[in-house]
Amino acid sequence: MIGPTQAPLAPVMRRLVPAAKEAKNQTWVQFQLRFGRFLAFSENSPSGTILTERRFRQYWEQSDDAHERGRFPHIVAMIEADARAPAN
Repeated sequence: MIGPTQAPLAPVMRRLVPAAKEAKNQTWVQFQLRFGRFLAFSENSPSGTILTERRFRQYWEQSDDAHERGRFPHIVAMIEADARAPAN
């Protein structure tokens, strides 16, 4: 049983353990988790585009909402717009 003083450490440990296991820093782990949440959010998106983590990171940098859930619909719209754009 976790005591009251130990409870706040649980979320931190959940982030740090995968980072240490994979020899990655916490920022990398957080971004991977964000990418996974985006994939879950956008699973019903009709774009059909294969999205890599790198491309998602580029869309993330282009979006400007302060909150993750506000950025996700904007990123889906950017992906769909790129899918409709003719290839050069």
